[in-house]
Amino acid sequence: MATTNIADEIELIAQVTTADSKFIVSAQKAVSSSIPKEILRWATSETTVGSHGGDSSPTTITLPIKSDNIISVKRGAFIAQEVLKEDAPFIAPSSGSLKVATSTFPKYYRDSNNSIVIKPDPTDGETGIVEYVDFSNLDDDCDLKSAIVYKASSNELMVKASISVVNSDISLQTEPIAPEVPSFTYTDVSIPDVDFSILSISDMASLNASAPEYIEPVISSPDYSDANNWINSEEDSEMSSARVQVIQSQIADFNSKLQDSLNSFNKENIVYQEDIQRKIQNLNKDTQEAIQQLQSDLSIKNANLSKDQQVSLQNAIQNFQAEVQEYSSKLQLYSSELSSYQGKVSEEVQRKQNKLQQSQTYLAEADKYYNWYLLEIKQYIESNSNMINKSMAMQAMSSKR
Repeated sequence: MATTNIADEIELIAQVTTADSKFIVSAQKAVSSSIPKEILRWATSETTVGSHGGDSSPTTITLPIKSDNIISVKRGAFIAQEVLKEDAPFIAPSSGSLKVATSTFPKYYRDSNNSIVIKPDPTDGETGIVEYVDFSNLDDDCDLKSAIVYKASSNELMVKASISVVNSDISLQTEPIAPEVPSFTYTDVSIPDVDFSILSISDMASLNASAPEYIEPVISSPDYSDANNWINSEEDSEMSSARVQVIQSQIADFNSKLQDSLNSFNKENIVYQEDIQRKIQNLNKDTQEAIQQLQSDLSIKNANLSKDQQVSLQNAIQNFQAEVQEYSSKLQLYSSELSSYQGKVSEEVQRKQNKLQQSQTYLAEADKYYNWYLLEIKQYIESNSNMINKSMAMQAMSSKR
């Protein structure tokens, strides 16, 4: 039977490219099993002798689908009465029991492997036929189309909620590495008559604060399988809503922890950035003071130095200044890289929060459409209650005959 329109509506509701055919079949089965079979006679099919048995070979009828929604079992022109499998020995024509089945009052029981056994055995002239509710008849043209669409859409949205959580893992960027601190030592040139101590900058030890590291909080994966069980297998609306609320609470709790971790990282990063800036400022200040002092001391002795000696000394000073400037540049670059790292961590955290929020939205939508499915079933049963009552009255009259 055609389910093209059903698939189109599912794709529109769940925003999927292709509706999962397994979800459609599952929804058809769920709907057909949730409604009393007496009001689903329009959705029945019958077994055929050539394909399913019910004549002299084989006498046993094998249903093409696993279903307990049997409308009737006939042997020839007569309706068979169902009995328990335990009564099988008593309904056989040779049993001599008061329960024995006859050609005008046949009986049947359900056997293993989805089969129906009729007594007396069907023959080529008195064939056995089983009429059953066929879930595949619940298609694009049936009155229960909306129930099927809502049930399958709920399944699709549950899957999307699960995928959103799985895809929300944070992929942290590589943390930048702080530059090594050089010795910052001025090496005096060999100049006669110049007695000058080695120049060093004492306040450029390693950074006091450690580089911050973002630590993602740990979350136990929400139990989607349990929620799916209550929604799709048990079909318990209260339990499914409760499980959805638990999962949403877990996601919200993790979202809060995620924000706390980001806040902690940002706080530590601010301290670290301040320490770097202070070191850079101290470096520049001490360097300038040391150079000024060095130049002041040297200016006194410049008069005693030859031109070549002055050039050599100036080169030594410039080499020292270049080393200091190089480290200062590396610190500035490191500070920039650290800021970029912080920004990327924040982006990753925000992306995960968005995915978690998306998962919560899908869960809420799945629960909504599942409840709509239950409502469709309820309204369909209520609207056909008169037919149920009439059918039950007819069965009562038939059993008195």
